[in-house]
Amino acid sequence: MPDSNEYKPPHVVIVDRDIAIRNALTFALEMAGFTVESHPDGAALPPHCDWPVRTCLIVSYELVGTNGLELLKALRRRKVTAPAILIITNPTRRHRAAAAADGILIVEKPLLNEDLEKAVRHAVGPSGSHRPGRAGRPRPSIGHVFRSLADQTAPESFSRPQDQSMSRRSLA
Repeated sequence: MPDSNEYKPPHVVIVDRDIAIRNALTFALEMAGFTVESHPDGAALPPHCDWPVRTCLIVSYELVGTNGLELLKALRRRKVTAPAILIITNPTRRHRAAAAADGILIVEKPLLNEDLEKAVRHAVGPSGSHRPGRAGRPRPSIGHVFRSLADQTAPESFSRPQDQSMSRRSLA
């Protein structure tokens, strides 16, 4: 019989059309102690979305055939109540208003610091910060994973500000 007090890490569901982004987010979030599944679009999501109670959705705004806000609205109509984070570049007032109306957090791209991980931990609640067995074990941050990815894939002429923050507002 399973122990009901057994620690179960928060679960993250990523929806992003870019496989490199999905892989980088999966790696970084798993290193942060989350269980992760990723999908290229809404059509690839399981029909019943039978996820654990402590699940957080991370959805890119730019999807094939729709956008992240529309996908999240469709999931809400299917009674998916998991907290959601929209990752988007340069959100407009319209994006922010639509996200706020549906209780969706926005984290701006590029993902260069800890804001996404902080947003996930905030979304799943205070017990999401406990990571048993991780003490003293170094782990790369999400920002570090994306900087490494950019350094490996960027052409020689590519330059990026070293002190650039990924969002205009930081989650506390």
